[in-house]
Amino acid sequence: MATKHVVPSSAFFLHFFSTVVILIFKPLQCLSYRNNGSTPRSPPAIFAIGSSLIDVGTNGILNSSTPGNGPFNGIDCDPPVPTGRLSNCYVVADFVAMALGYDESPPPFLAVVNSSKRFDRVITSRGVSFGSTFSGIFNSTGQSGPLVQARVTVGQQIDQFGTVVRPRLIALLGRVAADNFLAQSFFLLATGTVDIAEQRTNAPPSSDPRFLQLLIAQYVDYIRTLYALGGRVFGIVAPPLVGCSPFYYETDNSGGECDARANSLSLGFYNLLASALRVLRLTYPDFRYSICNSPNFYLDVTANAPSFPGCGLTEVRAACCGNGSTPCRPTSTLCGNRDEYFFWNLYLLTSEGSRLHAAACFGRNPRYWTPISFTALLKD
Repeated sequence: MATKHVVPSSAFFLHFFSTVVILIFKPLQCLSYRNNGSTPRSPPAIFAIGSSLIDVGTNGILNSSTPGNGPFNGIDCDPPVPTGRLSNCYVVADFVAMALGYDESPPPFLAVVNSSKRFDRVITSRGVSFGSTFSGIFNSTGQSGPLVQARVTVGQQIDQFGTVVRPRLIALLGRVAADNFLAQSFFLLATGTVDIAEQRTNAPPSSDPRFLQLLIAQYVDYIRTLYALGGRVFGIVAPPLVGCSPFYYETDNSGGECDARANSLSLGFYNLLASALRVLRLTYPDFRYSICNSPNFYLDVTANAPSFPGCGLTEVRAACCGNGSTPCRPTSTLCGNRDEYFFWNLYLLTSEGSRLHAAACFGRNPRYWTPISFTALLKD
């Protein structure tokens, strides 16, 4: 196991921002953002909806005492300060945006909506992130438990897009141009993890099949709504293997193994979603999508590190910040070799883990997406 000690990682920021080429080709082999020689186009905007993989400061605006606003989150950013992300710097949404030609994720909707000039500029040039940690597909998700905080449900996030962003785009661009703008924009979705974790904790196994059916039905309904609001291009990051997080490794009497039931829920979610979207594509021929196979990505990393292509990970079970049973706090033990850790806290990834996760979504290996990669979805 990698040793934990507090050592700032001053080289981390330069590692990720020296050039986009270095980001893409840090020896990834199969995990390359390139796909058969092509590169993804930069969409006119990214509209990101979901939970912690997408949250780049929403919950920090809702609640200034949220963990994302405190140490050691953001320690490897430049400057090394918290940004509201639950990470040592970046989350998956940032690396997806980088692969599409942006410096980082678009800003939180709540950070710009009250500044009209900035809001207009951002929604027409970058997009916004609605993502909120602890939100889920069900509106009831994230309402109870020891880690609960104020959050914006996925349904509310879609309402923010439909009642504020879209009408403003129409006012600025005109309806025809706004519709074309949205049709070319990239809708990044990443949700369902908290729903799965709560089902594993709060409900009997016998209810799992029905739970998954209802969950996928609600998710597809959200996608239909976004389609009706103008979205045509969807990159969907499926929930990871929830049962392979440090929380289950270290606190759930698992004997140091992944939680089989939680992982079964994650795999079932992916398979049902893939099937449902194949059907949806028959109904809407101009609906284009890619699902990133997070379960396979997690399985391969946790089973094969440090030999997993494109990384120098040495610790894929323990949390870098904290002990796997509590959130990352100023009093937590912090690892020094953060590029070698897959997990940042009891559930979420380090910047390096998130970089690899995003790379899998864009890469050549079909184990990590269906029916096409993010690159193919956004090719020129």
